[in-house]
Amino acid sequence: MIKCKKCSLEKPRTQFYREKRTKRGYNARCIDCCKSDARAVFEANPEPYRERARIQHTDPLTTRRRTCRKHGITLEEYDALLEKQGGHCGMCPATESNHNMTDHFCIDHDHITGKVRGLLCSSCNLLLGKAKADEGNSILLGALFYLKKANA
Repeated sequence: MIKCKKCSLEKPRTQFYREKRTKRGYNARCIDCCKSDARAVFEANPEPYRERARIQHTDPLTTRRRTCRKHGITLEEYDALLEKQGGHCGMCPATESNHNMTDHFCIDHDHITGKVRGLLCSSCNLLLGKAKADEGNSILLGALFYLKKANA
């Protein structure tokens, strides 16, 4: 057990970040306190953090290349998939991602197998993510049934 320097609570080592520079090998503050401090610093002056994010995402080709590499496909495979989908989102007619940082489509993939399923706009990707793309798609089917019933 380690006592947090900020909140003074004794917590197990798993509740502290590893810190090689310290004698005991763990940060003096617990993970919760570290996160709340980081959040406070960001909220007090968010612009430097936003600027760094903008710089990292300014070159669309670099961002798209990084995303493709993360999902194990090439830029050529990405372009072929987009062409196969007719240049729009795989779920809706959107021709742009509508993401606040990038202009390319999200690469939709099965989180268990890692297999790429298609390219989605940001909104559709979030929809699937929130529904957790569960087995049998019961959440999505339930939402569809609800909307049909509400609009009847």
